[in-house]
Amino acid sequence: MKNASTASAFLICTCQGKLIHVSHNRNIDGKLPDILKSIENFVNRNEDSMRCERVACGSLEIERIRQKAFRGIVAIYHWQTTEIEHRCIVELKKKCRELEEIFETSRDGIVVANENGIYHRVNANYERISGLKREDILGRSGAELVALGMLSQSATEQVLLTGKPASLDQTFLRSQRHSYITANPLYDEKGNIFRVVTNVRDTTELHNMRIKLSKSQARLNRYSQLIKALAQEKESAVFRSVAMREVRNNALRFSRTDAPVLLMGDTGTGKEVLADFIHRKSPRAKEPFLKINCAAIPEHLLEAELFGYKAGAFTGASRQGKTGLFEMANKGIALLDEIGELPLQLQAKLLRFVESQEFYKIGDERPTKVDVRLLAATNRSLEALSGSKDFRADLLYRLKVLCIVIPPLREREEDILPLMQFFLEKYNRRYKQKKTFHQDLFKYFLNYSWPGNVRELEHLVERLVITSDDPVIAPSQLPMEILHTSGREVPEDGNIDEYNGISYTQARENFERSFWKRVRENHPSIRQAAKALDVTHVTVLKKIRRYVDESAVDQA
Repeated sequence: MKNASTASAFLICTCQGKLIHVSHNRNIDGKLPDILKSIENFVNRNEDSMRCERVACGSLEIERIRQKAFRGIVAIYHWQTTEIEHRCIVELKKKCRELEEIFETSRDGIVVANENGIYHRVNANYERISGLKREDILGRSGAELVALGMLSQSATEQVLLTGKPASLDQTFLRSQRHSYITANPLYDEKGNIFRVVTNVRDTTELHNMRIKLSKSQARLNRYSQLIKALAQEKESAVFRSVAMREVRNNALRFSRTDAPVLLMGDTGTGKEVLADFIHRKSPRAKEPFLKINCAAIPEHLLEAELFGYKAGAFTGASRQGKTGLFEMANKGIALLDEIGELPLQLQAKLLRFVESQEFYKIGDERPTKVDVRLLAATNRSLEALSGSKDFRADLLYRLKVLCIVIPPLREREEDILPLMQFFLEKYNRRYKQKKTFHQDLFKYFLNYSWPGNVRELEHLVERLVITSDDPVIAPSQLPMEILHTSGREVPEDGNIDEYNGISYTQARENFERSFWKRVRENHPSIRQAAKALDVTHVTVLKKIRRYVDESAVDQA
């Protein structure tokens, strides 16, 4: 043949003669069956020495390899080509070497399987990441490697099963390295899968960093909870009076049960702090503790906040529905603050929940069952509300299984000075100050009636720390209502001279009390009074409840 030269194709087979890899496959497509038949005969004859024979207009060299790195059959097929074919082959070999170098130097691990799932190519980084050697992989399928315990799962098998790309996270059993694996199918002209290429990205360092971050976050959360718990414990322990010692002992005793607890006391006495204490000391301390103020949420929204609603329950409802307070607090504790402000129609639904621990979401026909311990708090007389039919007596009895009454600050003078010092230290730390109290200041604090209780005392100390220019806080910096406390009653009406020495705040309080008392006497209907005064009936109701009659009913 003019301008002819010799070309070669390299074949690798298993010990049984199953083809793993062939170079220049397209150049010998028509001759491949004859070549594989000769290799099969060689295997059947169980020959160990190299054999050369004529096959399909060319020569075939066959040799059995039995080394540690590889066991199988290697064959080289030589045939004559024209000059043009020779140049094409040289160029293809050059491209093949280039692709081989790219394949081997890839930072990710790469493994290639044929249409039967048999791996026939693997790069060095796959060996590093997986901990498997080439001889462990070549000639075997993903299913076989899983069966042998070398892999936990095979993305190649998923691709062959579904015909679609597959991705998964895998920890290699030998190397214990974590990886993210992506396997993609390659299709021939007929649309059949003829290769599966799997890319393996080493995510070990990222995985370890996530674990460290998670542990650090967990430690930070534990430290934060501990610091918060210690701070709350210290704050709740600031008392000297016998009355507060009894309150604390009862709270500790009640915390060990699952019965409802009713916390009663004036505004600012620390009902919420006591509820926190009960939660921390209870067996549910690690479970949710959720709070809701019944007076702070509009009546038409309160039911949804407490019980939640089903998707599409009403116009404007969220498509996902809403999870209510009781469902979110499952296994934990829920606090209903200002329970006396709960509307009557919701009191019946709450009673059912207290008795059966189940409720119906708005728009739902099936009950929701939860396990929630209920705490309730109020600064009003629920007995008086019950007598005026504003609060259900049966609900009151269920909530009042256990009851703690927190005395106002004016009835426990022994606690005033310790609380002063505690709050002074607290706000000195917060605002980086070193303020102290003048000794003459204490008598004013002791003589004051503290209508706002502990909350009022705390806010006053904070204000003094912030506004005082001197390191020693003197009595001159106190507000007028404390400086001018005389202990005598201020007349509700009379000439202005009778108010000498009385603060504006006290005068205003007495004026409002007198004003709303007259409103109550002159307007039997609260709505009529609201219309006459040009204010909302809610405003009138709140004022009359505060200054005249706690059991006032909103009558039309």
